[in-house]
Amino acid sequence: MKRKYYFFWSLLLGLMGVTASAQITSNSNVSTTSINQIRAKDTQRGVLYTGNSSNTGAHPDNHLSAAHSTYTNLNGYKDFKDIPINTGNTYQQFAFIQVNGKYYLYNIGTRSFCYASGTKAYFGNSDISAAEVTFVTPTNSVGSGCVLMKFFKTGGYLCFSNNENGQHAIYLNSSVNVNTNDGGDLLKISTVGTFATSEMNYARGLIYSDIADKAQAVLDLSDASSVGYPTSAERTTLANAIANYRAKITAGTITDTDVTTLQTAVSTYKTSTNVNMPQDGKAYTFTFKHMNGTRTYLYWNGSKITSAVLGSEGLPETAKFICRKVTVSEGTRYMFVNNAGKYLVWWGGSGDKAYENNNGFTSAYDSGKNLFQIIKFTNSGNDHVECTNEELFGCVGLKGTRNGADAPFFILKNTAGGAVASSAAYVDKTTTNSGYRTTAVMIEEATYPNNVTFKATDIANGADGYYALATFSAPFATVIPEGVTAYNAIQDTGNSDIIIMSEVSGSALPAGKGFILSGTADATVTMVPATNEGQASTSGTLLVGSAGATATLSTTNDYVLGQKDGHVAFYRVNSSANVLPMNRAYLHFSGSGVVKMNFNHTTTGIEAVSPAAQQDGPIYDLSGRRVSHMSKGGIYIRNGKKILVK
Repeated sequence: MKRKYYFFWSLLLGLMGVTASAQITSNSNVSTTSINQIRAKDTQRGVLYTGNSSNTGAHPDNHLSAAHSTYTNLNGYKDFKDIPINTGNTYQQFAFIQVNGKYYLYNIGTRSFCYASGTKAYFGNSDISAAEVTFVTPTNSVGSGCVLMKFFKTGGYLCFSNNENGQHAIYLNSSVNVNTNDGGDLLKISTVGTFATSEMNYARGLIYSDIADKAQAVLDLSDASSVGYPTSAERTTLANAIANYRAKITAGTITDTDVTTLQTAVSTYKTSTNVNMPQDGKAYTFTFKHMNGTRTYLYWNGSKITSAVLGSEGLPETAKFICRKVTVSEGTRYMFVNNAGKYLVWWGGSGDKAYENNNGFTSAYDSGKNLFQIIKFTNSGNDHVECTNEELFGCVGLKGTRNGADAPFFILKNTAGGAVASSAAYVDKTTTNSGYRTTAVMIEEATYPNNVTFKATDIANGADGYYALATFSAPFATVIPEGVTAYNAIQDTGNSDIIIMSEVSGSALPAGKGFILSGTADATVTMVPATNEGQASTSGTLLVGSAGATATLSTTNDYVLGQKDGHVAFYRVNSSANVLPMNRAYLHFSGSGVVKMNFNHTTTGIEAVSPAAQQDGPIYDLSGRRVSHMSKGGIYIRNGKKILVK
């Protein structure tokens, strides 16, 4: 229904003297079909007000205000003192909208909800859930015929009380009690008209849509692979529930039963234990969620793995840990190693029997110390049940082993380096203990350069085509992926400009060493940390790794894998590009400007000739097409040999 219609209809009632005096005194007799005017028992404080038809009288920040107060000595009551109290003024008219047993405060003139935020009350539709109100009947005689109105979300009572340096005259007071004698806290709610069904349905529709938006926001908190959040199957179930709910809104068939159905679907989604877990080779950060608002995280400080308080600058690179899933007789476990090549170990406080003197790491993989359980965190599983599923949504528990029979959780205080032992999932929300201890951790994916993409070369690989190559190194041992071959680079004793690519034996590449990898052209593989796999020998190799940090290369003896004029080889570094990214490999030895690679006795041999040379036989380009002549700078094939025309 249009605002204009409401204004004139309500004004007519006022002119006719229709000012019913029925008082609302509890939730049980709240009328959802009435239009109401709300004022303080102390009549000097005016009536609840949101603005006027031209909007010149509305508070600039959309605060709820008081119109026609005679408290002229206080700034907050002067703002709208000239607006007369009028039962026909729609900006002074309010209704109580009921959806699924909850009541929301709605203003007729602005067609919006009055909601609580901090110590202020606003009007608008940005947070309808904060517009839910409940009513308390005063128990003393002073409050007879009055109510106290409480915003459910913040717990603040609506009061006609000047605050915030006179900015407004409506304040949310958390200290009001049922025995109050304050005439600004005690409210008189008078019926001034009948709430039209069409407008009621409009307001209810806003609430119904808000519930759908809140459900969608839960779904949007993470993607289908985020650790600790429900899997794609659970996401699909909730997405379908939201779609069905919204379809009923559109069709006009939505009911409170549908609200309950959707809210149940959201609750089921939040408490599902069928959640995503860390994946092989991906990097993650560990941020612990303390209920006083602090966040702490695990990181490498240069000498040990410990914790720090998260600041505005975000997480450092030293907070990243690369994962490896390990299957043991007890089930799936997870190992984490950082860019310093240190493997995460559980650590606690003094006397907690942690391995490695509570330094939080081992320098080599140890199955008895480095494997962790990851357990979905839910409300029913923690010691402090006042923590809601919403607060813990997406959190997991990280459970390791220590030098004893038990397997404790990582439990951190909200201070740097603070850790204690706990055999159970634990979150301090309100506590007499300092530290707000928690085991609730967000495991979030981060980037790390352990992905390798293979680039096609002009190096023949028998009848199958050509090699596709990449270089790699890492500060921790890595598994050689299926379908990938790793090579050492060995000096050819007969020719200083040729290196022999020697295929390695073993299932893993040792930490810190450089390797050439061969795979499928344009394919990308993730290099996964190794555990107990046998490691390859690097004896005699000329390859050096930039494991864990960029490398500044020499323009004299260092060579990088590259392509020039269509030819892939190791080229000597030039002065303009002498920094190699982290986790790559380069060749270090004394040679000429270009070093050829010999794979299985097949070299990248290219003969440099003049266009007049090699006149016999047909000429082909590298794609196999026959050409009539060779051009300067091109590479061609004649009589089975590659020819570079200079």
